[in-house]
Amino acid sequence: MSVTAGKEDNMHKKLFEREQEIKFLKSEIQSLKEQVDQQTTLAQLKMQEVAELTEDIQTLTRENRFVN
Repeated sequence: MSVTAGKEDNMHKKLFEREQEIKFLKSEIQSLKEQVDQQTTLAQLKMQEVAELTEDIQTLTRENRFVN
């Protein structure tokens, strides 16, 4: 009987450890999702900035051609 109880205790211990690991991994996934969201937002802002600067360069180029 004690062998069975020992196995059951061992299984409960392993189950608890797995549950803790799952909780930790879920937390890590959430953190990584937030980081991806932040980086995506930053990338979108940078792309918008590049588009605006490209437009400014094109305008300056046209003006320069007109002056010369």
